[in-house]
Amino acid sequence: DTVTLGSGATQTGFSNTVKLVDTSASDASSVDVDGFFTSDYDTYILYLHGIYNETTASNAIYARLKTGGSNITSSTYSEATKGRYAEAAGGGDLHWDEFNTDRFRLTYNNGNTLATSGFIQITFSNPLDTSTPKKITWIEAGNLNTTQFEFVAGGGLDSGTAALSGINIYGNSQNINIQKILLYGIRS
Repeated sequence: DTVTLGSGATQTGFSNTVKLVDTSASDASSVDVDGFFTSDYDTYILYLHGIYNETTASNAIYARLKTGGSNITSSTYSEATKGRYAEAAGGGDLHWDEFNTDRFRLTYNNGNTLATSGFIQITFSNPLDTSTPKKITWIEAGNLNTTQFEFVAGGGLDSGTAALSGINIYGNSQNINIQKILLYGIRS
């Protein structure tokens, strides 16, 4: 990769980003990205390229945080998400706000083929901190089908303060596929 810097500029920061995971998932009931959070990094960015439902479109993709290798399944999650969809007949707002639920909803709808797959980026800030609730943000761009596109941005909170070990991604009562799973750690 090449980055061109302007005259007089110096390269800084690029060596602070390290790829920790590079894998994929096929026909999986859920996908764990777990055990990679360490004190070496303060921020982590997870990319889910080509994510889609195995059998049925019009279903959401969900996530649960993990602590000590186990999913947090208690009703301690809250989220606020806003987005838009576009199709030939027009478009509209997408939004959901949930309080004291047992997971995060990352997408409104998701397709069931690679051609209708989505892209999700999730950012974790200080996942090992034990003094504050855990917060993540995400953005998603995807297709319900070949004639409808959606984009959403969301933020979520788990009110627990336990150190996080990872995240679990899953579909709505069906398996999922993810063409590329990338996790990066970023040093301050």
